[in-house]
Amino acid sequence: MSGNTRSDVDVATGYETKDVSVRVVVWLAVAILAIGLVVHVMTWWLLRSMRAEARRHDPTLSPLIDQSQTPREPRLQSAPAHDYVQIAREQEQMLTSYGWVDRQKGIARIPIERAIDLLVERGEPDVPSPDQKRDSRK
Repeated sequence: MSGNTRSDVDVATGYETKDVSVRVVVWLAVAILAIGLVVHVMTWWLLRSMRAEARRHDPTLSPLIDQSQTPREPRLQSAPAHDYVQIAREQEQMLTSYGWVDRQKGIARIPIERAIDLLVERGEPDVPSPDQKRDSRK
């Protein structure tokens, strides 16, 4: 086996001795751009035809229909962040103020801080356990 083969020369040189064909790279880039353009045009045409088809099948509304009519419940929130702030404010007001829950039954609410103070002063109320409730029924 005498003589140098191509791979022997490449290994001895330390780099690739044949250049990449510029013509092939340019044609590949042009082909990729052309395919991309064709895909975009086809997508645009498809969406345009689908919109036209949807318009053809949409029912025409009577001119007598009331356009200002509000939709049925449940409706979507128009400002959920504002609604959340309002709910948080209402809950905070309920937790920090006095008020009636049921005036006829004598049930009222008190601020949570005051309820904690009363619990510390008076201790936990005596609530019968489920076993004691069953024994008292007999």
